[in-house]
Amino acid sequence: MCLNCFLDDSFQNSLKQSSRSDRFETTMEVYRDRFLSELDGLSNAATCDHIPNEIRTDIAPWIDCFLDTVRHIGPIKLIFDTLIGAFRLYVDGRPTRALEQARNIVKKHPPVQELKLDDIGLVFRGRPIDNKTAPINSEFFYHLPFNKRFYVSNQRFSISGIPILYLSRSLLGVKWELSGAKDIAYAAFRLAPYHLPSPSKVPQLYDLSNAVHRLINHVFINFAKRKIGIPNCNDLNFQPNINTFPALFHRFIISQMCTFRRDPLRAGPFVEEYLLAQLLTEAIKEEDYAGILFPSTRYWENANCSNDLARRDFPDNLALFTKYHHSTNFDDSILSLYDIKVLAIPPPKREWDAEVISNQIDSGVAEIWKRKAGYPQKLSSSVNIIHSQLATVQCDGHPYFESELGQMELEAEFDYLNFLLA
Repeated sequence: MCLNCFLDDSFQNSLKQSSRSDRFETTMEVYRDRFLSELDGLSNAATCDHIPNEIRTDIAPWIDCFLDTVRHIGPIKLIFDTLIGAFRLYVDGRPTRALEQARNIVKKHPPVQELKLDDIGLVFRGRPIDNKTAPINSEFFYHLPFNKRFYVSNQRFSISGIPILYLSRSLLGVKWELSGAKDIAYAAFRLAPYHLPSPSKVPQLYDLSNAVHRLINHVFINFAKRKIGIPNCNDLNFQPNINTFPALFHRFIISQMCTFRRDPLRAGPFVEEYLLAQLLTEAIKEEDYAGILFPSTRYWENANCSNDLARRDFPDNLALFTKYHHSTNFDDSILSLYDIKVLAIPPPKREWDAEVISNQIDSGVAEIWKRKAGYPQKLSSSVNIIHSQLATVQCDGHPYFESELGQMELEAEFDYLNFLLA
């Protein structure tokens, strides 16, 4: 197994699930030890059968350079112990000390590359519905209002009573997160260029996504297939590089420690798997981030879809923080940035050709880059990334874009590009 296999969220999920113990702090310690043992035993990418043979020679040097660098960055165990220590402080009845430790972690591990709200132009939200559901309009998809915060339960990146706006980068991701719901209403949250502030003031996001693994499996593998040179790991003009590998690897560890799946056999008001993420969330909010981008922990349950979902961006979720207002029940500072469109499944009798719509989306992105400048170009590119990934996904043996949900998502992408062109 090489570093690329090791970084795969599916492998890390298996490692975490096999580390389960009767106490979560013990689970984290077992995972830490297995993580370090597996890391120590990794082989070079040049000998890894999971990388296509025809591109292995091109991509292996960068992967092996990353591995060699992180193996020599000092005691990796220390960051695990710091995170576990914050958890122990809290359960030991010292929440103030626990939060102080979380603050130190966030300050010591700032982002290698900025991630801003305008890097993710189109996101989606869903809510369960039944025959008693109120009229489904854009307000239906807002965060829970402040006068109904008693409904806000504990979530991974939020604590009871404080509303958070949870969004997903794809409708498929929304469906997975609400897998227990019989019927779901969906909406597209479309970032509106004319509502965004100047580029220097666009809200920043704290990135807990698996950025390195996605870089290898989307950018670099595509480079290799197209005979475009892979950057040298010593090239400081390219990010990431040998100087930033340690910081990226530390962020990867933080992400994995925050995304243990909830144990279904230990249901209760206190969710151990959420505590570390909640402590870090409070520290991240204090650093003036607008939210957190994080990988879904639910798509492991969806074996009916392509088995390489961990290598893609569309299962990522976005948790946007809300700011309390004394006079209004919603945080307009976030909601006003989006044009919210309620989605509907296209009529069944309509002629549908996913390939035609996909071609129109490609043309729409090209047209935006020709006619528009600034935010529209950046926002359209973010749509194109997710679209190209979903175009290869199969669910239940059929292309995702041929399903009703996939058709809805295609229309939402197409409409957003027209919205940006207007």
